[in-house]
Amino acid sequence: MITAFARSEELAGAKALFDSMPERNVVSYTAMLQAYSLAGHLADAKAMFDKMPQRNVVGWTAMIQAYAHGGHPGDARRIFDRMPQRTTVSTAMVIGFAHLGHLDLAKIAFHAMPEHAMAAWTVLLEALAVNGEIGDAGRVFDRMPERDLVSWTSMIAIQSRTRSAIDLFRMLCAEGLDPDDVCLTHVLAACNHVGMVGEGLRLGMGMLPDFGIAAREEHLSSMIQALGRAGDLVRAQDLVGSGGIASANSVAWTALLAGCQIHRDVDRARRVWGELTNLLPSDAVPQILLANICSQSIAS
Repeated sequence: MITAFARSEELAGAKALFDSMPERNVVSYTAMLQAYSLAGHLADAKAMFDKMPQRNVVGWTAMIQAYAHGGHPGDARRIFDRMPQRTTVSTAMVIGFAHLGHLDLAKIAFHAMPEHAMAAWTVLLEALAVNGEIGDAGRVFDRMPERDLVSWTSMIAIQSRTRSAIDLFRMLCAEGLDPDDVCLTHVLAACNHVGMVGEGLRLGMGMLPDFGIAAREEHLSSMIQALGRAGDLVRAQDLVGSGGIASANSVAWTALLAGCQIHRDVDRARRVWGELTNLLPSDAVPQILLANICSQSIAS
């Protein structure tokens, strides 16, 4: 009931219920602590924490998260340093802090652990990758005692605008791991960004025979973008008009139209525009792109 009051932002009701309890245990103390925390009353939350006759993992974590949510990472760290059995608890805390966006606290919890579980390594790497901290992510990746597909994919994703992503993918395969469709999405994006058209096509066309993965819209769109940028508009149009999922994919047709704009292929652009207007009859973007292509052609 205390938790229900807290979630409804009825702090007074939660406090009245707590005060009326003839006996209180670690669950009720923790629930009241969390109620104060949700209401932003950190001093009251800390007072409740200090009054607890005994504390379990939930109580310690609740106080740490109260300080974290309240913007007091130093206080969160001090509570963490006092917490017993930190190795077991801090794996969950690294995950929790990372998912809440508290990257600094996730790092603190991770580096304070005397031993690191695989889950802690992986979630910290993912958090660093999501926040674009390439250097720190690379150092964590290099220190990992073992790497699974999630950790490899995180590193490939953070490098997906560079040739390093392709190098990492080759290393992943050399380790005997098979990529999944998410990993391949990032690799194809990298091939697109760095202009490795042949490598991207070979990989994309080999997804099903090599890895048993059917190409999705995002995979085909990456290949079409790469071909369009390279000026191979014939192959790009063959791919998008092959009758598969790309044929009904407006993103793929738009990528082809963008390639037509780069290389000022007006005739092909008009044909592509016709397909796009069938897919997106109320969207003005294809019309704008075609107008730009025509005006560029006239200007040249």
